[in-house]
Amino acid sequence: MLDSKVREFLHGLNTTPTQEQEAAVEQAIKLANYKIIAYAGTGKTSTLVMISHVLGHLMNKRGLYLAFNKAIAKEAQGKFNNKVVCKTFHGLAYANVPSYISSKIKNQRIFPKQLAQRYDLRDENIPYGKDYLNQVKDCSKEKYQQIRAKGGSRFVSAQYKMQLINDAIIVFCKSDSKQVGLEHFKRLNWLDEETFSKLISDLLPTATKHWNALIGDNDLHISHDVYVKYWAMTDPQITGFDYIMMDESQDMDQLMAKLLANQKIPVIYVGDSNQSIYGWRGAINTLKDLDLQEVRLTKSFRFGQQIANHANLLLALLGESLPIIGHEPINSKVVVDHPETMPVEAILCRTNKGAFYELVKQSQAFPDRRFALLADVGEIRNWMVGARSLMKGEPVYHPDLVCFASWVDVIEYAELNKGDNSFQYMVRLLEQFDNDFDEVFAVLDMISTDVNSADTVICTVHKAKGLEWDNVLISDDFELSLMTDKFEGTGRAKDKDDGEVYLENWNALPFPTEMKLYPFGNHQEFVESRLAPLRTLNSKMAFQRYRITEMDDEELRLLYVAVTRAKRNLYAASLSDLFILLEKLRTNLD
Repeated sequence: MLDSKVREFLHGLNTTPTQEQEAAVEQAIKLANYKIIAYAGTGKTSTLVMISHVLGHLMNKRGLYLAFNKAIAKEAQGKFNNKVVCKTFHGLAYANVPSYISSKIKNQRIFPKQLAQRYDLRDENIPYGKDYLNQVKDCSKEKYQQIRAKGGSRFVSAQYKMQLINDAIIVFCKSDSKQVGLEHFKRLNWLDEETFSKLISDLLPTATKHWNALIGDNDLHISHDVYVKYWAMTDPQITGFDYIMMDESQDMDQLMAKLLANQKIPVIYVGDSNQSIYGWRGAINTLKDLDLQEVRLTKSFRFGQQIANHANLLLALLGESLPIIGHEPINSKVVVDHPETMPVEAILCRTNKGAFYELVKQSQAFPDRRFALLADVGEIRNWMVGARSLMKGEPVYHPDLVCFASWVDVIEYAELNKGDNSFQYMVRLLEQFDNDFDEVFAVLDMISTDVNSADTVICTVHKAKGLEWDNVLISDDFELSLMTDKFEGTGRAKDKDDGEVYLENWNALPFPTEMKLYPFGNHQEFVESRLAPLRTLNSKMAFQRYRITEMDDEELRLLYVAVTRAKRNLYAASLSDLFILLEKLRTNLD
């Protein structure tokens, strides 16, 4: 129970904490390691502000708040008690390394081709692996014959080898390893195990030499991750503070997790393991596995109960037992039948390609609206360059397209693999432009990223993290891998080596009784889905996920993040089949 003096002090700050927030403050007063699991929109930042004022004003304790984003740290500094210093993890490291290292981020970049010459790396031809050749043969016999005609080998340039080393050092910098090792190199799927091991073993001495050069006093340019790694390898103790608050702890990499675990002052880990969506760049979602006292924030102030109810189906599939609770004053709606194009504030996509496709489609439907695109335009451009090269019969280097002999093969693949949304979107997009790449590149050049003046923001879910809008549309480029599709023969079948596909005819089951459909507003063609609130979530859903979908945890977390960006209306026709299946599973568990 929170001390009356503390409660009175918090009320004096013009804030009324929830019982959950009071529990978080009470635990913080003990000055011991613990974690706050904060579901989407549950007042995580306001809770940390309360903690900072209680510890700073009432206990005279100095705190360090760590964030991943400089803008977030700057904003927090204006909210927290003046005894709290707000920094990014990189900013903390920058202030604690020798100036000759930190200053190297300003050096001119030296590109892989030049570095390869410095280290005397050589070009060579390396034979393709047998398994990879069989895959190419299944994909395109013409391409297979072309490879065979060239001796069954791939030209590996010195520049490419240097890029492999650079990529390995990026992985090394996010790990808790003390030296660069074989495990940090990306596995090349076109090589067999023995050939790959020999290649990497040959490159490892150069990788070690390059790492030592990166942290040496010379003209090399370094990334921010290099000086963070250098600092972490000194096993530093963070001094001058009485406690640390680590925000978005689910996004920590191995390096950050180990460094904080070794501190002598208490650490408050804050975040939501269900929003861990950066595994592809080194995040390891340690928050869930930390064996610490736990406080939960489950009452969302962002959206109403219906969005919460639908999000809870995803949380159950992720193994949670406590539901997220909606904010009663907000009358949120989940619309599961609506047109593809909608004049909404935000459209969330799974991929950069899907975001570009939505931009073109929505712009054509609403020419008077201003759109901003938050996506990796470079990735889209590289794909288009590869497609143009393929059409011209020129060498292709994009990994999505390298195994195709012609554009006809790509079209055939797209027709036969309806579930591969990224190919579907790019093929359809080029058809809309009549394969006019000049026009495609002109559109890419005109893309606006100014979200402040835009009527609609189109972005990937990764870019939407931490953001919210009144009205959100979920694009249909998510790979849901539903078992109903496989039952009907429209989805991609599992590899024969993975065993038999488990199938149930879910379509034969009646529509779930606790899911109600209603007309939405004045639009009779729009349909709203309503679910009953759940007091607890059944953990069996996570264990029986295989019955309805093959999505992995990270894909499910992406959907959870997407669904919880909406405050008022969530337009989710693309997820209607998933929501129905989830509710059927919930009411038909073994």
